[in-house]
Amino acid sequence: MFFELAVVAAAATDGAPSSVLADARAIVIGVPRPDDTGGSPRLDVYVAAGHGSIFEFGKLTPAAVSLGFRGATPATVVGAPPGSIAKVDSSGSPPVVSILRISPAGLPASGRLCTVTFAAGSAQGVIEIAYDRPESTWVEVGASASATRVSFATGNGPGFVVLSGRDRERQVRIFAQLDHVRSLQLAFNGPAAGERALVRPRSSYTTSKQTQISAFSGGRRIGWGCFSPPFMIPSGEVLGVLTFSVPFSLHHFDLASSDALVESKAFKPLEMVIVDGGGAFLGGDEVALHAHDEL
Repeated sequence: MFFELAVVAAAATDGAPSSVLADARAIVIGVPRPDDTGGSPRLDVYVAAGHGSIFEFGKLTPAAVSLGFRGATPATVVGAPPGSIAKVDSSGSPPVVSILRISPAGLPASGRLCTVTFAAGSAQGVIEIAYDRPESTWVEVGASASATRVSFATGNGPGFVVLSGRDRERQVRIFAQLDHVRSLQLAFNGPAAGERALVRPRSSYTTSKQTQISAFSGGRRIGWGCFSPPFMIPSGEVLGVLTFSVPFSLHHFDLASSDALVESKAFKPLEMVIVDGGGAFLGGDEVALHAHDEL
């Protein structure tokens, strides 16, 4: 089966950036599409940039993106922003897709950068973005003359938390380099249980692939896990809902707390980045997002 996972990276600044972009971060997510084009796999690429490891979507606009791939050879790029230049270089290892000269007006409100198609039959397993290859996979933020290039975390890899919704309610997704993580736990600057709770989780949630996810809370933390085989949380799917008792703000989250944790399949902590997409970035139903495609 093609595209059994969605992938992401949390970026760290590479080089000597300007003071304005000294804390620039970027994320790139590959969202799999149904194999409905005669066996040619497709991957929707979403990108977002901001300041620090917890940011709101739309505050910074990427100027260029480059992605190296493993497990499949990219064939074409569809739907790149107007005015940008899309290139496919299959000669190297890994093969690279690049989107250059992205104008601020050209990036879609959803953050969806483009769709990458792959040669039929070229992906018999998992398609991966080569986040550990900074020469192939990177994001540039800022004007072309003074752009800051961010390259992606290595080590245990990233765990990217996407919040989607409006007002005081947020859906929660986790994206990682592999198809599942062991668990996710968020920490807050206020109680997550009791009568004066700042935020409460929905106690259980069934994902689109019928995985039952349970939420648990105590003190200033809320966690999610799966307590039946395979005892893991799927990457890329909504796994729960948070409801806040006060107006939503990213200041409610405590990323510095030791309770903030994404645990990999190998029981290792991943680097957490939180992005609030509101009702824009990855918000709403994926089918609705795809309804405007012209592939």
